[in-house]
Amino acid sequence: RLFTEADGSPAGPGFEDDGRPPVDTRGIANDYTAGGVQRSFRESLARMGLERVHALRIHDPNDNNLNRGEKEDEVAICLSEGGACEGLRELRSRGMIDHVGLGMNSNKEPHMGVPDEIIRLIQGAPTGTFDSALLAGGWNLLTQAGLPCLVECERRGIPVFIAGVFASGLLTGGKTYAYQEAPPEMREKARAWRKLVERYDVQLPAAAIAFAALPKIVSRVVLGFATKEQVDESLVSLKASASVPLQIFYE
Repeated sequence: RLFTEADGSPAGPGFEDDGRPPVDTRGIANDYTAGGVQRSFRESLARMGLERVHALRIHDPNDNNLNRGEKEDEVAICLSEGGACEGLRELRSRGMIDHVGLGMNSNKEPHMGVPDEIIRLIQGAPTGTFDSALLAGGWNLLTQAGLPCLVECERRGIPVFIAGVFASGLLTGGKTYAYQEAPPEMREKARAWRKLVERYDVQLPAAAIAFAALPKIVSRVVLGFATKEQVDESLVSLKASASVPLQIFYE
């Protein structure tokens, strides 16, 4: 994505500083071309005050708040000559980054998630394009809609990072699922899981982390935090996840 000030100039650093225009006055545009990748990379480094970063990911083509595929086919743009895949491979070959990945929602909800598009992107890119795939929301205790994506990554030897482990909050006692108010059927699933793990004297967040890490192709489990308390709680759950009995998942 490209971020611009209200006058069309690149959004600069310190946008939360006193005297700066409100964040919501910035322009946001998608650009999945190689040129867009290079510009986004250059401007992001300037905003962060860094000379380089380790990794870049293609983020949510055909599954974002500006376009869900009805305006233009962003996956096709990524895969085309002069597209984002080519631009990222070039940055990596020049030593400007070390790692090329994708980051997409692998669940399948009416408002988000395009597992078929993830598979299309992986299959359409030249072998060796992706060093990892960050798959969000589609592999947790409440939905396994992202399983075909995991299978495709396994087939191609692309390590997977699993995010959305807690289904955006419902599995830690929250009320949201996939970033919206949880529907009744998902609340019922969460209650059923909670009753099951309690029989094994296991906390539900620990079971959720253990489940996320089950597939062999998963090399990372990604947890999100908003507060210090959540960091502390997640570290406890992470440690406990190593002792979750596999029998839970057979039931």
